[in-house]
This record gives sequence, structure tokens and C-alpha cells, in this order.
Amino acid sequence: MVNWQERHTRPFTASDMDGLTPEEEEDTVSEEELANLDSTLNELNTFLETLEHRRDELHSKLTELLEDSRAIRQEIQQANRQEPAQSEAPSAEVSHDDVGGNSTPPEQSK
Repeated sequence: MVNWQERHTRPFTASDMDGLTPEEEEDTVSEEELANLDSTLNELNTFLETLEHRRDELHSKLTELLEDSRAIRQEIQQANRQEPAQSEAPSAEVSHDDVGGNSTPPEQSK
């Protein structure tokens, strides 16, 4: 009979079934079941690696979009700050009609 430590530190084989009690035999797994389990775990591992790769790609794209969005928002904010300054400049200019001392609007002088 194989001792507990030895059985758990090496792969389980059908020969390990020799000398087990009926309760222990119920708890054991056949080589076919182990192969199926191993195959399923490999599939899960591959799937998880694919998901991780896709997550990394999405994270990279979202980071790039966020940086682009911040840059565009800053450009819009700068344009909005400059726009009021430019719209105030024409109202500060003196028109040619005001130079001659005529301070009344043209509609009222008729």
C-alpha cells in the first residue's frame, strides 16, 4: 500500500488502487477521468489566457481613447477661453462715425 504523502506527491495511477479500502476506492479517480479533467483544465487555461489577452488589448485601447479625449477637451477649453477675448476686441474699437464728434447713433441723426 502507498502511504499518504507518497500518493499526493506523485501522479495517481491505477496500481495505487491495490490495497485500498472500499471507501478509499470510491474517493479515487481513474486515469481516464484524470485525463478528461486535465483536458478540461487545459481548455479553461487557454480560454482564460485568451480573455486576459483581450482584456489587455481593451485596456490599452481605452487608455488611448481617454488620453485623446483629454487632449480634445483641453483644446476645446482653450478655444473657449480665447473666443471671448477675441469677441470683446471689436467692441473696444472706435468706429469712424464716432471720430467726428457725432455720438448719436446713425438712425437717430436723421
